Amino acid sequence: MASVPISRSEIIEPLAETNRVYAPDLPGYGLSDKPDIEYSLSFYIDFLKQFMDTLNLGQASLIGLSLGGGISLGFTLGYPMRVEKLILVYVWGIFNKLPFRRLFYWYTQTFVNELSYKLSSKCRMFVKWTLLNSLFGDLDQLSEELVDEMQEVLKASNAGKAFMSFHRGVK
Repeated sequence: MASVPISRSEIIEPLAETNRVYAPDLPGYGLSDKPDIEYSLSFYIDFLKQFMDTLNLGQASLIGLSLGGGISLGFTLGYPMRVEKLILVYVWGIFNKLPFRRLFYWYTQTFVNELSYKLSSKCRMFVKWTLLNSLFGDLDQLSEELVDEMQEVLKASNAGKAFMSFHRGVK
């Protein structure tokens, strides 16, 4: 089976050959600032609007994975004239019922969430297991480069801050 590109460099570089591509780290994630605020879907939709306004992008095609998909969909619903095309992958918020919702709710509301971030920064296999079970499900589609990138980001002392804030706000 051919490997599907999934790391930022494997996706952005081919797209950039024929398109102008912007891929900002969301506030609170990756290498971006992690302000002490409540992270929510409306916060991220506003961030995307401000980002596009700052770059004078009247209209854009949006591609979103997971939370990025939820943000892209919310932005499209709020500002339909600003979206040329919308590509959604494994969209956060699009489900009748969250699989294992009670377990997920418990996980996001307790110390276990913070503990898993600390474990991820120290154990590469845990990062790989988390990516396989949360987004990809197929070992052949998970690049070692992405596992390395994720583990490096997870080493920051406040790596899970935005995720925990976002999910604690979702009822």
